[in-house]
Amino acid sequence: MAAMFEPDYCGPVDDLQEHRQQLQSDSVNWKDCIHRWKRSREKWRREALSLQQQTFEAARSASHWRSVAA
Repeated sequence: MAAMFEPDYCGPVDDLQEHRQQLQSDSVNWKDCIHRWKRSREKWRREALSLQQQTFEAARSASHWRSVAA
């Protein structure tokens, strides 16, 4: 009878096991989604830092060659 008070569950008691499996599956999918998002965020952060470094080097090089030409 305690199974009738399962949180977020309003169906028949017979489907409770299926409901629990679905919740576990959703939890795994959610964790996987967060993990992939964090990896993607780290990847794009590294890419942005690389581009920032390239821009800095190009600006420094341009400044150097302007001073040499003057």
